[in-house]
Amino acid sequence: MADKKPARVLRSMILAMICMVMLSSVFAAAAGKPSGRRTIRAGVSDADTLGTNGAENRTVSFQKDYLQAVAEYASWDLVYVEASWSDCLEKVKSGEIDVLLDVSKTDERLAYYDYSSESMGTEMCYLFGRSDTKLHYDDFSAFEGMTVGYEAGSTIIDAFREYAGQMGFRFTAKSYESGSAMFKALDVGEVDTVVQNNFYDTPDGHIILAKCCPSPVYIVTSKTNPDLMTELNSAMAQLFSFNPSFNADLFEYHFGTASSQAVGYTQEEMNYLAEKPVVNVFYETNWAPFEYEKEGGAAGITPDILSAISADTGIRFHYVLSSSTQDIYAGISGITTDTVMAVSYDYIWANSHDLLVTQPYVSGAVLRVSKEGGSEPKTVAIVEGGYLASRIRQVYPDLQCVEYLTFGECMDAVSGGKADCTYLNYFQANYYRTMNAFRDFSYQPDEYITQGISLGVTKESNPLLFGVLSKSLQHIAPNAVQGILSENAVTTEDYTFRLLLQRYPVQMALLIGGIGTLTGLLIVFLVTADARRRKNRQLAVSIREADAANRAKSEFLSRMSHDMRTPLNGILGMTYLTEKMELPPPAQKNLKKIDVSSRFLLNLINDLLDMSKAESGKIELHPEPYRPEEFRTYIDAVVRPLCEKKNQTLDVEFTVPDGCVPMLDKLRINQIVFNLLSNASKYTPEGGRIRYRSQSNLLPDGKLSMYIQVSDNGIGMSEQFQKVLFTPFSQESRNENSDLRGSGLGLAIIKQLVDLMGGTISVDSKPGVGSAFTVECIVDCVPSDVAPTTDQQAEEDKDALLNGRHVLLCEDHPLNQEIAKALLQEKGMTVDLAENGQRGVEVFSQSPIGYYDAILMDIRMPILDGYGAARAIRALSRPDAGMIPILAMSADVLTADVKKCFDAGMNGHVAKPIDPAALRKALEDAIQKRA
Repeated sequence: MADKKPARVLRSMILAMICMVMLSSVFAAAAGKPSGRRTIRAGVSDADTLGTNGAENRTVSFQKDYLQAVAEYASWDLVYVEASWSDCLEKVKSGEIDVLLDVSKTDERLAYYDYSSESMGTEMCYLFGRSDTKLHYDDFSAFEGMTVGYEAGSTIIDAFREYAGQMGFRFTAKSYESGSAMFKALDVGEVDTVVQNNFYDTPDGHIILAKCCPSPVYIVTSKTNPDLMTELNSAMAQLFSFNPSFNADLFEYHFGTASSQAVGYTQEEMNYLAEKPVVNVFYETNWAPFEYEKEGGAAGITPDILSAISADTGIRFHYVLSSSTQDIYAGISGITTDTVMAVSYDYIWANSHDLLVTQPYVSGAVLRVSKEGGSEPKTVAIVEGGYLASRIRQVYPDLQCVEYLTFGECMDAVSGGKADCTYLNYFQANYYRTMNAFRDFSYQPDEYITQGISLGVTKESNPLLFGVLSKSLQHIAPNAVQGILSENAVTTEDYTFRLLLQRYPVQMALLIGGIGTLTGLLIVFLVTADARRRKNRQLAVSIREADAANRAKSEFLSRMSHDMRTPLNGILGMTYLTEKMELPPPAQKNLKKIDVSSRFLLNLINDLLDMSKAESGKIELHPEPYRPEEFRTYIDAVVRPLCEKKNQTLDVEFTVPDGCVPMLDKLRINQIVFNLLSNASKYTPEGGRIRYRSQSNLLPDGKLSMYIQVSDNGIGMSEQFQKVLFTPFSQESRNENSDLRGSGLGLAIIKQLVDLMGGTISVDSKPGVGSAFTVECIVDCVPSDVAPTTDQQAEEDKDALLNGRHVLLCEDHPLNQEIAKALLQEKGMTVDLAENGQRGVEVFSQSPIGYYDAILMDIRMPILDGYGAARAIRALSRPDAGMIPILAMSADVLTADVKKCFDAGMNGHVAKPIDPAALRKALEDAIQKRA
C-alpha cells in the first residue's frame, strides 16, 4: 500500500525522527555503540509459539509483523525473548524485556507499565467447551458450578469472573502454564470449559459457549524507561499517519483466512432446528453473480452460501424466483412464514423493508462503470427500487437517473449510449468485465459508496431464525467463502482462441511468439540432422510431434493445463533424448536454445493459467554449481527479448574468480534476477538503459562474496514508498505507473528469497532518475575443474538399482509412450506397454506374481482412466496387487489432482513434462520402499 500523505507531513516526521536520532546518539556513544539504531528486546509467549504444523501460530506471526512495522519507524533492531506469558510480564518489570504486545489495562498493571497511546486493537473473552459438551450457548443456569481453565498471568479470568457475577452464576477457576496445556486439560475432562482472548489459534473440536468483555490491548514498556515509550508512541503515530487502517489491514492479513470456531446454539435454537424447518428464500433471477437462474433452478453466491448453512443446520430452503428487485420486496410484504432474502448490509435500509439483517457474508467496493473513463458523467443507469439506486441519489444528487429493472439492462444502457455510467459492486464488476461486450469498459472504484451483502430475515419470521443464521454464517470457513466467490466469478462464455487474444494480448503474443520460435528452431535442427541416416526415425518422430503441436495449437491455448503440457512433454522429452546423440556443435547449440525456451514457455503457461495460487509449503534451497556461461544463456534467452521489444539497452557484466563456480539454487537466483530485470524493463521508458552487474570475491574461508546490482534510468520511486517497498501488496500510486501495476507481491517474494539465502537487498531510487537494487550474499563455491566422482558413483548405484527391472507403462499417447520407454530403457529397464487403463489391468493380472517392479499410470486414457485402473489393480485377489508401486505420470498437476491419485491407491505422482531425474528418483524410492 503506497503512502499517500502530503509531503509536508512527511517532512515534519522526518525532522522529528532526526531529532530523536541525535538525542539517542549521546547514549549510544557512551555505551560504545554506533549511533542511530538500537536493539530492543521483545517478549513472545514461548508455550504456544508453534502451530500444529510446526510453524509459528497466527498470533505470534501477527505480533512480530506488528512490531517489525513499528521498528522500521523507530530505527530499532529486534531481539525476541521467549517466556511464558506471566514470566514475560515480570521480565518487563525487571527490565529484561523492553516491550510486550497485546496487554490489556488493569489498575494493578498501570503501576508497573507505560501503555502506548494508540491501541493495537480489541480483545474479547471467549468461553470454549468441547464439541460434545452438554452445555449450550449463554446457558447461564447450566454454567453454575463449572470448572474453568485459564492461562496463568492472564487478566481474562478476572473479566470473566465479573461477567459471571453479572449473569448470576459461579465457577471454579484453574490456571495452566500455557494455552495448549489448558486445552489439553479440557480435552481430558480436567475442566469443563476454558477462557481465552481469541478464537483463531484455538484447536479444532471446540465450540464457543459465550462471548463477553471486549477490551482494548496495547504495547507496554516498563515505567523505568520513559524514553522508550516516547520512541514507541512517535513511531506508531508515523505508522498510523501513513496507513490509518494499519491495525485492520494487518489483522485481516494474518487472521482473514483463519477458520472460525463454531458458536454454540442455545437450547431454544437447538429445539427449533430439530423440527427441520422450511424457510422461503425470495430470489432474483437477474442479479449475477449473486443470484441467477441456471437449468431452471437457483444458482449464484447466495444459494451457495445458503447450501452451506443448510449443511450446518439442517434448514431446508425453498426458493421463490422473482425477475426483479421490486418483485422481491413486493413478495415479502405481509408474508408470515419464515422468509429470508439477500439484502445490503445497511440497518436503516433493512428496517425500512421490515427486515432484520445478519452480518455480511461478502463486502467490497462499489465501482462506477462507463464506456470510457475520464469524463464526468451526467446520466446514470440504476435498478429501480434497489439499494445502490438509493445511495447514488444520496451521494450524487446532480446525476440524472435512468431507471431499469436489472443490472444487465443497466450495462446494456451504458453500452448503447442511453446512460453515461452505472454502478456495480466489486463482485458484479468482476463478473461483467469477463464478458467480451464489457471487458474494455472503465471500472473506477467509488470513494464514497461500499456495499456488503447479508441475509435479511423478515420480522414476521420465527425470532430464533435470525440468531441461527447469524451463527451459522460464522461457521463457514473463509476459504469456503472464497471458493464460492471464485466459482461464481466469471461468466460461462467459451474460451475461444480469439477471446484469449483479446483478454491476454501481451501474454498470448509472448506465447504464440515462443511457440513460433520454438517450432522454427526445431525445424532448423531437423533440417541440419536430416542427412544422418541413423537419426531418420527419431527425426521423423520429432517432425510428427511438431506437426501435432501445430495442429493442437488452438486446443493447446484454450483448454486446461493438461492439454497445454502434453505437447511440451514431447518437445522437452525429444530434446533431452536427442541431446544424448553425437551431433555437430551447431545442432547442439540449437538444442540448448530449444530447451531454455521450452522451460521459459512452460513457466509462462503456468502464470497464464494459474488464476488462483495454491498455498505453498516451506521454501528450500537446492544449491548446485551454476556456471557463468549457463547464466548468460538464461539472461539472453529470457530477459534480453523483453528489453529489445522496448528498444532498451541491456548491459550485462559479471566477474567470478578464476577456477571457481558458485553454488546457487538455479531456480531461485533466476527468479530473483528475472523479477528485478523485468521490473526494470517495465518501469523504464522506450529507449532506456538497464544494467546488470555482478561481482564475486573469494573469501579466506573458501566461500564467495557476491554483489549483484540491477539499475535503470526509469521512473524511480518516492522516499515514502521505499520504506514499505518489500511489504506484501505495496504499490505506489502515481500517474506515470498507473498502467504498469502488478500484484504488489514480486518484491516481497524477492525479499523472502534473499533472506532465505542469508543475504540482504537494498534500493536507491529517485523519482524521474531511476532505481538501483543491490543484493549481497555469501555462497559456497566449487573448483571449476573438480571431477564429480561422488555424483558418478551415485549415478552408477542408481543405474544398478533400476537395471533389469520390469515396468508396466500404461499410456495412450504414442509420443509419450516413446519418450517414457526411451527414458526407462536408458536405465536398463524392461518396459511393457498398455495403451489404456483396461489393457493395463489385463496385462498385470496375466503376469506372473512379482514379475513387475512398478507401474507407471497415465490418468487420461480411453476405455478406463488411470484412477479406475489403479483401483481395479488394488482390488485383484493376488498377493502383489496391494504391494506393487503405482506411480501416476500425468499432466494433471494441481493439488486436488494429485490427491485423487493417492485416493485411488497410487503411491506417487510424476508431473508432465517428464523430468528424467524426477522420474528416476520416484522409481528408485518406490522400489526401495517395496524392498
